[in-house]
Amino acid sequence: MNRGMVLGAVAGLLLAGCSGGSGSAKPSHASAPTAVALPASGCPSGVVPAGFALDAAHSGALQPADYSESGDVQAAMIYDDYQGGYRTVYTDLKPGTAAVALVVECVALQFSTPANASRFVAAFTALRQDAGSLARQVTPSTKIGTTTLEYEETGQGFAGYGITSTDVVEMAAVDGDHFDTVSVAGPNPPAALAVSLLEGVVNNT
Repeated sequence: MNRGMVLGAVAGLLLAGCSGGSGSAKPSHASAPTAVALPASGCPSGVVPAGFALDAAHSGALQPADYSESGDVQAAMIYDDYQGGYRTVYTDLKPGTAAVALVVECVALQFSTPANASRFVAAFTALRQDAGSLARQVTPSTKIGTTTLEYEETGQGFAGYGITSTDVVEMAAVDGDHFDTVSVAGPNPPAALAVSLLEGVVNNT
């Protein structure tokens, strides 16, 4: 699941021409800290509802290629002086029952400065704009961090889970030098769950 949650799993959404916030100038590393405490988790377990199980196989530390299949997003992460990050995936699949199947992904990305974290927003939003009707930006119900984004997405597939097309609520927030995202996927994914999870990620980083 290479960014196999939101948009990375949608065929044809890899950007070919998005600048992703990067430019011709060289990235600035002058203000980068000498020692960085990188995120060690995405969703802290305490904010994940009962019934969800950790998917350890799809959780772990992130290199740019692990976060997104888009070459432009990977380039933007490098340009914006990405330091490191972590993805945590939880599932509530309930196989063999008629219960709602949900997949949750929490990602914490750390950049060298707040300015670089804010600049990465351009690459994040450009990929979703390129998705057209598959990703619709909506007004966030709750402000989290200094910048909050929210999307409603359709047609998402999840290899390995037997999910070929489902809906997703995705939220993202910039908080200092961190860019954090949460995706909740499944039939009628609850936006309130995305809010509580994103608040947990932000408070944990």
